[in-house]
Amino acid sequence: MDNDLEIRIGLFGFKGVGKSSMIMRFLMNEFVEEIEMGMGNRFRRKFDLDDESIYIYILDTTSDDSEFIFNNSIEYCDRIILVYSITDRLSFNQIKIIYQKITDYSKEEKKYPKILIGNKSDLFTKRQITCKEGKELARELNCKYIETSAKTGENINQIFYESLLLEFEELKKNQNQNQNNQNQNNQNQNNQNQNNQNQNQNQNNQNQKKKGKCLLM
Repeated sequence: MDNDLEIRIGLFGFKGVGKSSMIMRFLMNEFVEEIEMGMGNRFRRKFDLDDESIYIYILDTTSDDSEFIFNNSIEYCDRIILVYSITDRLSFNQIKIIYQKITDYSKEEKKYPKILIGNKSDLFTKRQITCKEGKELARELNCKYIETSAKTGENINQIFYESLLLEFEELKKNQNQNQNNQNQNNQNQNNQNQNNQNQNQNQNNQNQKKKGKCLLM
């Protein structure tokens, strides 16, 4: 496992929006409505992508987390997904606050949320936030907007796979850049060694010439 890639994804949102149910749907392909989770629970699943083994860790957070736990959760995650319930106006209003906390704390732009989720799309008769409102907020936060349902499984796999691919591409890009830098360093070292050899050879040639000269008395 030492050579396997690890990608950590966090779900951030108000309590009761269905984050835990989303995780269970993704991991076990089943709907569990009542789940006692949160407070930094972490779950793992293995994937094979481009002939590489990847472990995806999913962090379940709660809005009741202390500032210390909240900041540690941000630090832990490679990618962050924002979640609200389309049936809960308060959870929608909390998204901007959560987003601001994340961007205030994190100095890494890649940690800024790239996906905004409107969960519980199956409860359309209880909808309080329109699709238009969700899309407008996503544009404001520079996120992609997706509506999901942990109950039916709608778009659940998509959001995790998209986050996985975003981070995987970033990791591969960094690996390639590090390899290029290493190759360049090796080339520079080889050039330096060659220059040193040439200088030593020139010095030896000069010494040989001095030895071969006759001294006039």
